[in-house]
Amino acid sequence: MEICSTHGSSEYYGCEAGIYHPQEGHFVRDALSRSYKLGIIASGDTHDGHPGQRSINARVNGLLGVYASKLTREAVWEVFQKRRVYGTSGPRIILNFRVCDSPMGSEVSWPKSKGPVPIAFRAVCCDDIDKVEIIRNGSPIFLEKGENINGVFVILLIEDPEPQEGTSWYYARVLQKDGNMAWSSPVWVNIF
Repeated sequence: MEICSTHGSSEYYGCEAGIYHPQEGHFVRDALSRSYKLGIIASGDTHDGHPGQRSINARVNGLLGVYASKLTREAVWEVFQKRRVYGTSGPRIILNFRVCDSPMGSEVSWPKSKGPVPIAFRAVCCDDIDKVEIIRNGSPIFLEKGENINGVFVILLIEDPEPQEGTSWYYARVLQKDGNMAWSSPVWVNIF
């Protein structure tokens, strides 16, 4: 699902750099709340033959990141199908997100008897980091602000101390001080 393009962000109604003419109920978080299992991507949507170059007067742009084993059509298609993808609002941010030691796009089970759900996040940004959020089922469960993060690099090893029974979806978002962002694809965790 395209979370960001030259038209703006469609993460949730009222989000930063939101898409023009927004309509409530038609955003990424809304689709995830309806149990759609979607990978998150972003794209320039400019069709001008200059991928990755911001269009004049565009609020944001959009780039897709993939975790492929090789730069072949087959390997890239395989990670699309596994949702091992993420999106940025234009900068070449490197982002990695894991829940229960499973990569973006995964569907995993976690026995409640094992306790808190482990979450790992890493980002290398292109400007100083303003904040990192971990979202569970559409609401932030973790926030790390810029005063606790030095510069453009962050690694977080945290836990969801109160996982909810049933299936929950988690994703990460990072906001740079210049306003640009990156979003991971979700990980779906069945707590039993």
